Amino acid sequence: MGEVEVPPFFLCPISLDIMKDPVTVSTGITYDRESIEKWIFSEKNSACPVTKQVISDSDLTPNITIRRLIQSWCTLNASYGIERFPTPKPPINKAQMAKLLRDAKSPQLQMKCLKELRSLASESETNKRCMEAAGAVEFLASIINNTNESSVSEESEDGFDLKKASDEALSILYYLELSEAGLKSLSGQNGEFIESLTQIMQRGNFESRTYSVLLLKSIFEVANPMQLMSFKPELFVQLVQVLKDQISHKATKDALKLLINVCPWGRNRVKTVEAGAVRELIDLLLEAHEKRDCEMILVVLDQLCQCAEGRAELLNHGAGLAIVSKKILRVSKMATERAVRILVFVSKFSATPSVLQEMLNLGVVAKLCLVLQVDCGSKTQERAREILKLHAKAWKNSACITYDRESIEHWLFKFEGDNMICPVAKQALSKDSDLTPNHTLRRLIQAWCITNASMGIGRIPTPKPPLSKFHVLNLVKGLWVPKLQLKTLEKLEVLAMENERNMKYMVEAGVVKAMVTFIIASYKKKETTGLEEALKCDWDNKVTVKNHAVLLLKTITGKADSGVLERLKLEFFERIIQVLREGISQQGIKAALQVLLDACPWERNRIMMVETGAVFQLIELELGSPENRTTELILGVLFHLCSCADGRAQLLSHAGGIAVITKENSESFSGSR
Repeated sequence: MGEVEVPPFFLCPISLDIMKDPVTVSTGITYDRESIEKWIFSEKNSACPVTKQVISDSDLTPNITIRRLIQSWCTLNASYGIERFPTPKPPINKAQMAKLLRDAKSPQLQMKCLKELRSLASESETNKRCMEAAGAVEFLASIINNTNESSVSEESEDGFDLKKASDEALSILYYLELSEAGLKSLSGQNGEFIESLTQIMQRGNFESRTYSVLLLKSIFEVANPMQLMSFKPELFVQLVQVLKDQISHKATKDALKLLINVCPWGRNRVKTVEAGAVRELIDLLLEAHEKRDCEMILVVLDQLCQCAEGRAELLNHGAGLAIVSKKILRVSKMATERAVRILVFVSKFSATPSVLQEMLNLGVVAKLCLVLQVDCGSKTQERAREILKLHAKAWKNSACITYDRESIEHWLFKFEGDNMICPVAKQALSKDSDLTPNHTLRRLIQAWCITNASMGIGRIPTPKPPLSKFHVLNLVKGLWVPKLQLKTLEKLEVLAMENERNMKYMVEAGVVKAMVTFIIASYKKKETTGLEEALKCDWDNKVTVKNHAVLLLKTITGKADSGVLERLKLEFFERIIQVLREGISQQGIKAALQVLLDACPWERNRIMMVETGAVFQLIELELGSPENRTTELILGVLFHLCSCADGRAQLLSHAGGIAVITKENSESFSGSR
C-alpha cells in the first residue's frame, strides 16, 4: 500500500486486516464479519476477543458508518493502488428464510430453492445459523426421509426428481456444520433419519455416501448411550462396505472414527464383526502408510478383539497376527500400545497350540521381547511381559539363533520364495524380520580374540551400527544444499554398496523419491513425467549417466502400470532411439529395446516410435549382427511396429528391411533342422 498509513480503527482486531464487512457484537467492539463469525461459530468461543466479556447475543449488527468511512478512504487513496471494497451482500434474515423454506415445499420450486439454500450456506456462518434457527434442518431431513420411504425410484407423478432433491438436501445438511442441538434433533427422530442415511450408503452415489458417513459421525458424537446401543446390523454392513470401497480418504477416516465411537456400546462389537469388519480392517492395515490411519485401524481392531467373534476373525485371516505384530515399534507409541493390547486378548482367550506356534513363527514373540528393551510406555511393557509369562512353557524351547549380520542379511534379502526358513531352527522367517544386535556375544568374541592374540587371532573391531532412518533423512537434506550435493551423493552411493540392510533402509526412508526429485530438478524443466528427463543426459554428457538412466527406465517400465505407459510422450521415444543410435553399451542397448517392448502394446506408443525412426534404427542395429538376445528383442519390437501401416511402410522403404526378416527366418529354419 505504499506510504499510506491505515487508520487503526479500520483494522479488524482479529485478522489485523482492513475490514470488508464491519459488524458490531454485543460488547460494542467492531470486527470483520468473516473473522468474528469464525471466532464465534467455528471455534466455539463465547468471549469477546478484545474485552474478554461474554458475547450475550450472537446477532451481528452491520456497522454501516465504519464501512462507508473505509470505502471513502479507499476511494481517496486509489492512486496508491488501494481498491475500494464493494458493499457486502447482507446476510439473510429470518423472514426471508421462512419464505424460502415455504417455497421449497412446492415440488415445482423445490430444486431451485434447495440450490439457493446451498448457496446461502456457503456465504457466511450467520446464514448457516439463521437457516438452522428457521427450521431448515427438520425440512431437509424430511426430504431425505420421504425419498427413502417412497417406492418411487426416480421421479414422482409430476415428474419431480426425488433422488436429486434428496442428494441436494444431504449436501446442504453437511455444509451447514450443525450445532449440537441440530445434530441431536436429527438423532432423535426414532432412528428414522439414521435409517435413511443407511439406505443412502447402500444405494447412493459416492458423493452422497460420503456425506452420509460424515453426517453420521457428527450425529453419533452427540447421541446418548441408548441410541448408540440400538443401531440395526444393516448400518454396520454399510459402514464396512464404505471401508471396502474406499470411496474417499475422508470417508474412510470418518467411518473408522464412527466405529471407534459406537463399538464400546451394547452388542455393536458383535454386529461390526458379523458385518465383516475385521477382514476389511486387516486389508486396510496392510496398505496403510499414514500414521493416523494405522492408529485408528488398530484402535478399532483392539475393540473388536475384546469379543470372541472378533478374535476368531483376526486369527482366520492369513495376515491378521502378522500385520498387527509388524506395526509394533514401527508407527507410534499409540499404535504399539494398541497392537500389544490385541495380542494380550489373543494370548489370554484364544491361545490354542497352533496360535502360539504361529506367534513364534511370525516373530511375534521376538517382537514382544524387544518391547521390553525399548521405551514404549510402562503399561505396554507390562502387557508384553504378561504375554511372555503366560506362555513361557510353550515358548521356552524356541531357539534364539544368532548369526553374523552379513550372512543373515544376505539370506533374508536375497533368498527367493515366499516361505523363507530359518537356516538352523527351520522356522518361517519374514523379509521384514528385525535384526537385534547381540552385544553380549560380540563382546565375548572380542575378549576371546584378545586372549588368543598370541595365536595370531586379530581382534574384530566393533562394527559400525546399522543405518538409521533418521540418519538417512538428514543425509538426503544435503541434496538441496549446492555445496553438499556431490558429497551427499557419494555418501549415499557408499551406503548403498555396503550391505543389503542399508539398501532396504534407504528405500523405506524415501531415498528413491528424493533422488528422482533431485534428478528432475537438476534438469530444470517445467513439465516432465520424470521418465524422459533421465535420458536427456546433457548433465556433463556422461555415457555412464545415460547408461544408468536407461537401465533404471527398464526397471521402471517393467513395473509401471498401464496408466503410466499410456501417457508417454514423443520426446521419451526420441531419447530411447538416441540410445540405440549411439550404442552406449551392449547392456544399455538391451535395456532400451526392453523399454520399447514394454511400451509397444499401446497403439499410440507404436505410432510415436515409428515417427521417431525406430524401424530404421532397429534394422540398422540388426544388420550389425548383434548377439542372439538382442536379435530377439529387435524382432519383438519390429513385430509390434509392423502392426501399423506406417511401421510396415518404413520397413519396406529400408533397403535391408525384408532382407533382415528373411535372414532371421532362414537362420531359424536351418537351426531347427
